[in-house]
Amino acid sequence: MSRLDRNYLMKAFGGSALVKMVSLGLGFVLTLILARALSPDGYGIYSFAIAVITIAAIPAQMGIPEVVVRETSKFFVNENWSALKRLWRWAIFAVLASSGLAVAALLACYILWFYPASPHDNSLLWLGLLLIPFMALASLRGAMLSGIRRVVIGQFPEFIVRPFILSVLVGISFIWNGSTSPQDAMVYHVIAAVIAFIVGTTTLLKFSPTEIKSAEAYEGNTSLWIKSAIPLALISGMYVVNQQLDILFLGWLGVAEDVGIYKVISQMGLFVIFGQQMVRGVISTEISRHWAKNDLFGLEKVVQLSGKISFGTALLFTIIFICFGNPLLSLLFGLEYVGGYKAMVILCLGQLINASFGPVGNILNMTGYANSSLVALGFAIVINCFLNVLLIPLWGLEGAACATTVSIIVWNLMLWKVVRKSVQVRPTIFKV
Repeated sequence: MSRLDRNYLMKAFGGSALVKMVSLGLGFVLTLILARALSPDGYGIYSFAIAVITIAAIPAQMGIPEVVVRETSKFFVNENWSALKRLWRWAIFAVLASSGLAVAALLACYILWFYPASPHDNSLLWLGLLLIPFMALASLRGAMLSGIRRVVIGQFPEFIVRPFILSVLVGISFIWNGSTSPQDAMVYHVIAAVIAFIVGTTTLLKFSPTEIKSAEAYEGNTSLWIKSAIPLALISGMYVVNQQLDILFLGWLGVAEDVGIYKVISQMGLFVIFGQQMVRGVISTEISRHWAKNDLFGLEKVVQLSGKISFGTALLFTIIFICFGNPLLSLLFGLEYVGGYKAMVILCLGQLINASFGPVGNILNMTGYANSSLVALGFAIVINCFLNVLLIPLWGLEGAACATTVSIIVWNLMLWKVVRKSVQVRPTIFKV
């Protein structure tokens, strides 16, 4: 890895760290406000609705953001502005079309099956559907900026603007009224998403290469992009599903109060994966660049550096939460949330193990081995579902946390094996 690349990486990691720190702080404040304003029961209802909408938004993206990161990085390095312009046009059209289809399909399913059973409890769904196109376009915009090495500024609208606006709106409502309903919280979420979309679109127009404007958008190989997007769509979708399974199963097999408590401890767990989130936006582009140049030595150095940052951050916060988790939950959220301490510790340990493997998923997705990643993630989801059904009735919150942790470990082990055999780099912090 050259000095220039290393300097860029350190600057990118530093900028991404700053964005993630502010975002994490805003997310924590938002969770604190919502937990106080909605109570565990109301926060559980809101969190369950957000989990359902998040999963429902998966088809609207179709894996296109991942393809855009990879292809934009190659076109940008080679200064192929015509191909880049065509790629971006195709991606925007595809995401808009798929968003419309996803919303229409959800509405049809609701009207046909769920509305007859519950004709009055629908406000959260109607409001949440408005989030789907904004979520999809935000992900695409971030991918475009990441591909042209504007990683930090690409994260600003979704990680800073949206949670800040949402925190302000919920905070004002809480102070003014003394409480907030799940429906009001969803309205504020939609407003924040719209404002973040406007800021993000302006940012993309400002930082896009000027050469794109004058370039002719040639008829690119859209069939190849679609073919590449299919496994990546399944991977990204299944990854989101796996993240939300514990919330969904708790909402199904448990009570709303458990969902609210689990959402709080999941938010605390974000501190543990802070390092991973910080490097993820930077690392995908760099993996693609080194792989395109057949520079396995540089690729290995990049992933091991990112792994050390991820693991160091995860270890620090895991120790903090194990030692001081109970008083922190009581002080910040209230005594009713202390019951989530054991589950929080289990999740923290699982994410610590996750960080020790390095960015194995990113490596496979950016080097053409997405199918292997897909198989491993599918197996992990099956295990997660089985363990959630088995353990939640027995252990409640701790059962959901155990199911998630086991699935994370299995998934990482499978991905690590493929990376060592196919990509032939050592991704873990232990250089194995």
